[in-house]
Amino acid sequence: MTKEIVLNELLQEIRKNYQLLKKGADFVHKSTPVTPTIRGIMEILNDQGAMTVPHLAKLRYVSRQSIQVVMDQLLA
Repeated sequence: MTKEIVLNELLQEIRKNYQLLKKGADFVHKSTPVTPTIRGIMEILNDQGAMTVPHLAKLRYVSRQSIQVVMDQLLA
């Protein structure tokens, strides 16, 4: 087996597992207002502690404004 084939198979497995984990998390949170985005932000804050909106945006590779919207939802 070539490195390319092994890498392709690994990526396929990662995608499958990601989808399974997403479905499981969605099922667990289906009766709550917790979205995948909110859940992801809460996990980062739980694991790494308090941080600024810009720092959190940088970790998530998204705009500061998009994180600010979610943080406003969490605060409400």
